[in-house]
Amino acid sequence: MKVLLTFLIVSLAVISAQIDPNCDVFDVSAAKIDPTYYQGTGGHAMFFGDSKIPSGIIEWDFYQNEAIIQNDGEFIALSGTLIPPGKTSPFLEIKMVLEKSKGSFPPHKELKPDAYVPFGPVDPQTWMYYRLKTSTIEAHGAPLEGMNIELSEHMDMPMQVGIGANGKNIVNGMSGWYNFKFTKDGKVIYTSDQVVDFNLNIKCTDCPLGYYSAYPADKQALFVSASDMTPFAGYSQWHFAENSGIVQLNPDFSITVGGVYIPLGKDAPTMVCTMDFYPDLDTFRSMKMELPAADYFPTGPVDVGTWALYRVNTTNSLCSVDTGYTIIITDDKNMPAQVGVGANGKNTDLGLSVWMGFQVMRPDGSIYQNPSDVLDINIGLVCLS
Repeated sequence: MKVLLTFLIVSLAVISAQIDPNCDVFDVSAAKIDPTYYQGTGGHAMFFGDSKIPSGIIEWDFYQNEAIIQNDGEFIALSGTLIPPGKTSPFLEIKMVLEKSKGSFPPHKELKPDAYVPFGPVDPQTWMYYRLKTSTIEAHGAPLEGMNIELSEHMDMPMQVGIGANGKNIVNGMSGWYNFKFTKDGKVIYTSDQVVDFNLNIKCTDCPLGYYSAYPADKQALFVSASDMTPFAGYSQWHFAENSGIVQLNPDFSITVGGVYIPLGKDAPTMVCTMDFYPDLDTFRSMKMELPAADYFPTGPVDVGTWALYRVNTTNSLCSVDTGYTIIITDDKNMPAQVGVGANGKNTDLGLSVWMGFQVMRPDGSIYQNPSDVLDINIGLVCLS
């Protein structure tokens, strides 16, 4: 009876942890071995089955054991920085974009037989499958400097996602086998009939209620750089009035940044802003790095590969100033909004930052724009629970 009760408790916990297709961002880590359900070696995020690859390094883990998956409902993007265990060089910057498959596939089972239903908590019929759309793996540091690793599906096997799908334990995870080749300067320098194996744990990190309180990451939450400051009553530095800053997660995987702004140290004028952003799964890495170099990989806590990226939706983004001017957002300066640890550009806390161009609508309805004008948002985020 005690064994049965334990099994039921574990089963209920697993069911409640099933993958949520509505989650915006997942934390990703190496799938560590649970000896109760897996017999064998491993426990790394990525493993090459061929020891003759360039560098000979076959085991790779994520920096600080953390990567992310960003979801837009149809596609997911896995992004992070891979390092040899206990080292920071050489390293691999990776991004894989995968598409949700509507087909069915035979599950790849690597756990012990008693891990699977009806004897255990893992039910492969609940798994989801994702086909590889694109992948970018850039290698840095000797002896891999300048190399790239190209991936393709092994025997048309997709990435499998779900409870126990990582093949190493019974938590929510994912795994997949891929053919690979090392290239440099556009030429293949090594390929193999072996595969590279991903075994990952995943966990949704969205704020449960879907809202984050936003606060100024530095002195101001919003900074205006404009040739004509009249629409802003001459003020360049703005912060939130009465803790009004908020970031909302929307059902379509977009985010909305909203709030009432007032000039730093003043009570008026007020500027009400609503800005929408949609997921950007294609941009490889953000280059908007404003913190001291020591804060970033490999010496600091900030890994730009773990930032979620978004593009501004110009049809739903504007600010209304109570002086009669309307600020219409027109672009994001060809750099996505970035969300993550250190992404606010002012400190190493969780935050968001973005540069945006804009038009100004005067009170009489006429519109003008200076291409060099910029709104710069730098905010910290705290989950509202």
